[in-house]
Amino acid sequence: MKYNVGDEVACIGTEFSGTIIHYNDEDKSYMIFSEIGEYLYPLEEKYLIYKDKAHMHKNGYWYPFYVVSSDNKWIKTSEQLPQDGQEVLFVYNDGEPMIDMGFFYEDYYDDGVGFESNADYFVKLEYVTHWQPIPELPPKD
Repeated sequence: MKYNVGDEVACIGTEFSGTIIHYNDEDKSYMIFSEIGEYLYPLEEKYLIYKDKAHMHKNGYWYPFYVVSSDNKWIKTSEQLPQDGQEVLFVYNDGEPMIDMGFFYEDYYDDGVGFESNADYFVKLEYVTHWQPIPELPPKD
């Protein structure tokens, strides 16, 4: 169990955030009481993030703050692609450049080549300009 009762979390790729009020050990899911007074259940750990580690995008959905490596070695997709199934940071243009995190796939169902965001949407390769491996976490103080 990564999160504890009382932790403030956001649900990645949704507009929901709130306080964890219960953890179900059987199915490894969380119940959250949202800021708008709704109970959200069951939520898997992979869809949650500490609220202070997230920001609300202009589309009204929560996304993680991404730490870009200090050497900032972005790789152009026109020069090299990640390995199939590799989790990376990637930059795509949806009217303005955006950084996201997800997995690269050479053949993603009927969508073809591209990146599946950890927020559960697919970005075709033609919209992705750069990528880089996910940097190491900073050491704990």
